[in-house]
Amino acid sequence: MWNGTKVKPVGTCALPVVNPKNNERYRVRFLVVKEDLTPLLGLDATEKMKLLTVHKENFVNVVGNANDDLTVKYADVFNKALGTLPGKVLLQVDPDCKPVILPARKVPVSVREKFKEELKRLEYLKVITGELRICIDTKPLNAALKRERY
Repeated sequence: MWNGTKVKPVGTCALPVVNPKNNERYRVRFLVVKEDLTPLLGLDATEKMKLLTVHKENFVNVVGNANDDLTVKYADVFNKALGTLPGKVLLQVDPDCKPVILPARKVPVSVREKFKEELKRLEYLKVITGELRICIDTKPLNAALKRERY
């Protein structure tokens, strides 16, 4: 069902249904279940009865299947606190891109303590190392990277 509940149908039946807008009659097939549930019209029936119109070209599917989650499928690769992957990546920069120099950003006093705690946590997880930390705005770098084509 739409909410993830599993219901086993015991059969089907076709019943006459009347569209309240234009009093047209339709024969609609329903699934019969043992549970005491409210009868619902499916998408096909509501479209045929002209109760609603779905413009499928305007939809983008953003819902993924939980079984397809890579962090679950390859749990041995991902750390619970931080996702990490083995191996190295070769990034190639387009030689025609001009270098960019951006000003340093200051950490606001109101978040300085939280910021230090997060840096310590990342250092503990071995994401970063050492006393000197350099952070960059990756937007210009992303624009300069050559994209892999497969």
